[in-house]
Amino acid sequence: MTQKSITLELPDDLYHRIEEAAESTDRPMETVLLESLDVLFHAAHRELEADLTTCITPQLWAVVYRRLSDRLTLFRSQALVILKARGEDIDRYIYGA
Repeated sequence: MTQKSITLELPDDLYHRIEEAAESTDRPMETVLLESLDVLFHAAHRELEADLTTCITPQLWAVVYRRLSDRLTLFRSQALVILKARGEDIDRYIYGA
């Protein structure tokens, strides 16, 4: 697979959130960004299903709110289970609270 490079100017607050996510998971910022984009555009569901526990919380919420086909409903459910285990308020998603 070929790779392309892009340059982005990020707002300070977004940069710091990415930096914090990278530091808290002991991964490079580039890895966090690439994984986040992959989750957002759900290009690799099969690979991610096995690794949802390594996703950072915002990545999991992206999975939850992403429109997924019926066959990927389990994928969303797994993300919700992990979020609940991390103490996230999933009721706002489930019940619209």
